[in-house]
Amino acid sequence: MLEIQIRNVGKIKEACIELPGITVIAGLNGTGKSTIAKSVFAAVNARKNIAGKIRNDQRQSIEDELEQWLEQNNDFDDIMLFFEAHEELTQHILEAYENEKWEKDEIYEKTKKIIKEYCADNILDTSDIEEPVEEIVRILNRNLDEYVRFFVEQYYQNVFRDQINPIGTEKTAFVNYRKTDEEKTVTSSVSFQHNKMSIIGKILTLQQENAIYIETHSVLDFCQNLGRRSNRTGGMTLPTRELLSSLSAERKLTFAQQQEQERNQKIVQDIAENITHGHLQKSKNGTIEFWDEGINEKIEFSNMSAGLKIFTVLQQLISNYSLKRGDVLIVDEPEVNLHPTWQITLAEILVRIYKELGIFILANSHSPYFIRAIEVKMAEYECALQGRYYFMKQDENAYISTDVTENTNEIYDALYQPLNLL
Repeated sequence: MLEIQIRNVGKIKEACIELPGITVIAGLNGTGKSTIAKSVFAAVNARKNIAGKIRNDQRQSIEDELEQWLEQNNDFDDIMLFFEAHEELTQHILEAYENEKWEKDEIYEKTKKIIKEYCADNILDTSDIEEPVEEIVRILNRNLDEYVRFFVEQYYQNVFRDQINPIGTEKTAFVNYRKTDEEKTVTSSVSFQHNKMSIIGKILTLQQENAIYIETHSVLDFCQNLGRRSNRTGGMTLPTRELLSSLSAERKLTFAQQQEQERNQKIVQDIAENITHGHLQKSKNGTIEFWDEGINEKIEFSNMSAGLKIFTVLQQLISNYSLKRGDVLIVDEPEVNLHPTWQITLAEILVRIYKELGIFILANSHSPYFIRAIEVKMAEYECALQGRYYFMKQDENAYISTDVTENTNEIYDALYQPLNLL
């Protein structure tokens, strides 16, 4: 069971959302559904790969320090040495630091020794060596809590583009994420005041689950020009950049992961045979392309049916093991570009992804067809008790989530109202 509590984030005054299996958040446009989706995405992923991020930050910081020091003290005759010296020195220092497990009081002398030996071998000046060595000691001695706070805050800010707190208010934003299984409960809480973050309670760095967020625009539309010089990924949102990376990922799987991936192929095959009639693949220049198995030819994404794209994305995420048991799949208004018949088809695919693959799903929607299809298909697949339904209601100038699982007619009454008015 996953749970998230949100207060004063964007348009959300308060929301408490459970994800026991498939969760649907319904509401009109502009009622904060996407804000909840972003909050779930950030809460799940913000602590992902913290160790790798720390190591990369240390490496880059040490390289920058050494590059500046070496340039100030040396006239390089060897152009390759000019480009490589700071990188090689950094590699030597970090390898020794990790392999020999230096104590804090050893870092200064051992770092200084490595730099001196390298410079002697390459006839480089070591004047003023104390300054870079002291900075490297400071970098390697940084507190873990400081790193975690930095990377978690950076992740939230990137997801919300520095607009977490409600504009024009002094209210503190709060996001609490809790995961409960048979063995333990894991909680992670953060708050934001003036878009500056504080971590509440114990800082958690270990994480297994992953969240993938499929936004309303199709990520495949960005793939069209990825191999061209004019293309830039800077305009993409963070969820879309990560989704694009997941679509092109090639993973080395363990035996257990390989077994799980093979079990998941039934859904992949059903989507390919009955809906997409093709698959994504890597082109010769490393970009992603769609291969139509019916005509044995590549199809440009701009020529694909818009409705096919979400099925193609799901097919690829399952096929390449980007989605695995325990992960969270977030889909924002998946009914966009889909005829009601295909909305029902998509609902069944999502129910199967939860039921057969064990992947938690959060879907935002304002389509009564899609929401009703989720209800019906969950009952058909005997997992109705793992469904939750929320409706967004206005509260003054903000919105709150209301659990309507026991009375979903409240959703349909609101969403069918425009048709009734006609």
